[in-house]
Amino acid sequence: MEITEIDLSQWKRHDTYKLFRSAQNPFFSLTSDIDVTPFMRDYKKLGLPPFNFTLFSIMRAVNAIGELKTRFEGDKVFKSSKTSPSFTVPIENDGFAFCEVEYDDDWTCFNARCLAQISAAKQQKTLQENTHSNYWTYLSCMPWINFTGAAHPTMNSDDCIPRIVWGKYVEHEGKWTMALNLQAHHALLDGVHIAQFFLKTEQFMAELPETTKT
Repeated sequence: MEITEIDLSQWKRHDTYKLFRSAQNPFFSLTSDIDVTPFMRDYKKLGLPPFNFTLFSIMRAVNAIGELKTRFEGDKVFKSSKTSPSFTVPIENDGFAFCEVEYDDDWTCFNARCLAQISAAKQQKTLQENTHSNYWTYLSCMPWINFTGAAHPTMNSDDCIPRIVWGKYVEHEGKWTMALNLQAHHALLDGVHIAQFFLKTEQFMAELPETTKT
């Protein structure tokens, strides 16, 4: 992963950045249903694990949008070449643990990493903070419900890591949808970028790899 400092004097959103950096509550959150019909139609015969492939598609979308790879530290703003997922996995006693997987745009590689890291994370007994960098993206899954909105905890008004949550796959009259939410720091991105994120995730969920069930 390469990290490049942005020249604020040449940055087209410098004024917007300055405005929302001073806001007491600079976060905004949007939720939308996306169409996952092609995935739900074919994932079983292709042997695709739903959680891992949804995570992969979401992270493909995140990494396709530069603003979602932008972070600030103090008075400096940086753009990374890649962001990887830090997400929650269930553990015993209705708890959860954090799990980190290095992102790769090759599905087979990413899925293998997911399987190994999720298995290891599930051995945790208590919640532990594992990330010490701004260059992750935080994700959760709520597979039990179809929600229409979400808000995520943040550590302070300078917490610039995007938060994402997705919900249950829901069928209605032959069409499958999935609720998807993104919360982000308004200093770094706007509604148009979140709209791009929803559209790209829907696109990537339909681009199924030619895998075979084993």
